[in-house]
Amino acid sequence: MAIETDVWPLSEGNIVTDLERWKGIYIDLLQARRCAPRTLTIYSAVIDELIEYSRQFQDEVAISDIGTFFITRFLDYKDKRSKKGISDTTRSHYIKVFKAFFKFIDGNNLEGFGILYNLRNLTVKNQNGQGKKKPAYSDEQVEKIILTIEQIRKKTESHETRAFTSTRNFLLTKFVLFSGIRADEMAKVRYEDLEPYTDPKSKTPMYRVEVLGKGGTWEYVYIICEHLEDELEIMRKRFSAKGLIAVSLNGKPLGPVQINHNISRITKAAGMAKQGVHIFRHTYARSLLRQGEDIEIVKQLLRHKKITTTVDFYIDTDEDAKSAAAARVKRRGHDNDKETEG
Repeated sequence: MAIETDVWPLSEGNIVTDLERWKGIYIDLLQARRCAPRTLTIYSAVIDELIEYSRQFQDEVAISDIGTFFITRFLDYKDKRSKKGISDTTRSHYIKVFKAFFKFIDGNNLEGFGILYNLRNLTVKNQNGQGKKKPAYSDEQVEKIILTIEQIRKKTESHETRAFTSTRNFLLTKFVLFSGIRADEMAKVRYEDLEPYTDPKSKTPMYRVEVLGKGGTWEYVYIICEHLEDELEIMRKRFSAKGLIAVSLNGKPLGPVQINHNISRITKAAGMAKQGVHIFRHTYARSLLRQGEDIEIVKQLLRHKKITTTVDFYIDTDEDAKSAAAARVKRRGHDNDKETEG
């Protein structure tokens, strides 16, 4: 019975090793409950398929990022690879297994992180491409998040403990939002790592931070100084902050799950339905692409190993982006006509 009451860390590695670890614990539980051998075989096989699918994303996606998008994408992947496609009954079966599996994880992870909530919109029907776009915040939503930060600041600035926690969370939120840094990378960033840097072309004051990526290589993360200056000034002057940025009031380091949780508190307060550090990465990437940045540069800024990851996950396909692109083509053609007439 101990297996039903013990708790384990949500993450101890990448998405593949985490799913494998949780699968082992879960299957042990089902065996302890004397589930039928056929049930054990089916559940094990379904989870194994998800694990294998996850291998291609292990450098980009954490177990805490799993949600409706990821599972729907997996089911669509299965559908495309099957000669006849997969039926609604099969989809329903897979969804049932995944929800049971993640419900178990939710109830037994040390941090109390909830994955099942992120699957609340998961449906049986294939949406024919709808919902495949990687979730990201719009410009209006980003503005609302920043406004919410200022509203929370006014409510907490006079209280020592709350001011520290809130300011730290603001700093983490802005850092991730405006640099695309991963949660596990953010957990290792120190105040002393913020190296002042001036962009040679635009002369924009920036910070660059060297991080150890998931591929085991050291790479730079860049962020404009202006995005962080308010929080850095408060943390350094009021709280004499040094060392790791992501720490509790008593100096205990925060891991990726805790960082995700604290940032999500702000986005929830801002009324955002979708939560998670990775949504900030998607937002950062989407913003770069919409500004017309070369996709190879975006790949390097996100520290993807393969450009196919950048293309597959971040290129916009929404109607606003398409109509705006079409309008630009028309405008250029119109301008060329005028030049010809002149």
